[in-house]
Amino acid sequence: MQEVDQIQSDEEAVSETSLNVFIDCKTRGCDFDYFRRELPYLNYVRNRQDADLHILITSQRSGSGGQLFSLDIIGLKAYLNNNLSLNYESGPTATDDDIRSGLLLRIKSAMIPYMINRRSIESLDIVFENDLDFVNTPVIDPWNLWVFRINVNGDVELEQQSKGRQFETELEANRTSEDVKMDFEIEVSYEREDFEVSDGTIKDVQWENSFNNMIVFSVNDHWSVGGYGSIRNSTFNNYKLQAEIMPAVEYNLFPYFESSRKQLLFMYRVGPDYFSYREETIFDKTEELLFSQALNIALEVNQPWGDIRARAEASTYLHDLSKNRVDIFTRIEVNLFRGFAVNVRSSYSMIRDQLNLTKGGASRDDILLRRRELATNYEFEFSAGISYTFGSVSNNIVNPRFGF
Repeated sequence: MQEVDQIQSDEEAVSETSLNVFIDCKTRGCDFDYFRRELPYLNYVRNRQDADLHILITSQRSGSGGQLFSLDIIGLKAYLNNNLSLNYESGPTATDDDIRSGLLLRIKSAMIPYMINRRSIESLDIVFENDLDFVNTPVIDPWNLWVFRINVNGDVELEQQSKGRQFETELEANRTSEDVKMDFEIEVSYEREDFEVSDGTIKDVQWENSFNNMIVFSVNDHWSVGGYGSIRNSTFNNYKLQAEIMPAVEYNLFPYFESSRKQLLFMYRVGPDYFSYREETIFDKTEELLFSQALNIALEVNQPWGDIRARAEASTYLHDLSKNRVDIFTRIEVNLFRGFAVNVRSSYSMIRDQLNLTKGGASRDDILLRRRELATNYEFEFSAGISYTFGSVSNNIVNPRFGF
């Protein structure tokens, strides 16, 4: 009995001096070992139910090509309803160390108001390391918000009976402001594989070139208008040339400024689609101009109890509504109770719009090597899992040994 009382006394002492925090990071850049080293005056717990503060970290891609992080400090127990929100934007060239340092600084700043009534406040000091100029000066941007990215990569694989090589180039340009968002992308991809078999050599060559662009205009906190455009060719999809222009309108049930925590999007797009095929299709076509439409619904929720991602798209050709497609994707992770979480992921596609399939069908080599798009009525994937963690409440120790 005395041992139990002593344990309770020790826990109360820790509670008086240290804040129990639960860090819930739903994005990259959260180095928990780094946080524990740099903020040793906090007590890190494994379960939200044991925390004084729940630190929820989410992110979205920013207009510069970096990440806009949202840190929501959610008060629990004695701090119930005492919440705080901060933002941190990393640049497009930010390293993982830059990101974790930026997040650390925001967490440090956010802890100050919650430490005021704790004894640990006696050890707190605030120091400005550099002289700061608090005069607001306009930012001069010689690039006018434009961000460019060039990516080139290639690889070679060699084995006794096979060899392969691949080359990819990607050029991106985007400009994001409060009123207009523009994205342009060019991709070139080439892949070749050679397989030595008993009756000779099988050669597989795949290439795809594409140009994609998107322009979006902000109307208000809920509405956006714009459109998509693309041009591409592909050996896999039997396209000598495929081009489309799709004007679109989008409605967000929640204000866009809440998008890091929740959004429910509805988008409708419609427009012309031109096809020039490499080989005659199963519908005896070598080229055709069609009109198509699509409705998208997307739900994203990041909350202390877990997160939800769900998307559904229904599309059809206007000349024949039986030529359609439905794609559904869901991912749910829920913390049901202390230490116990469940996650479910699924995707399903009902496919009725394969107008591009070659008339002669796929050969054995095409099927085995996946060189051509194959006829199918559906695609389905499902996975589920549970996790249960129990034991010590705290999680403060960092030991990187044998961490390879």
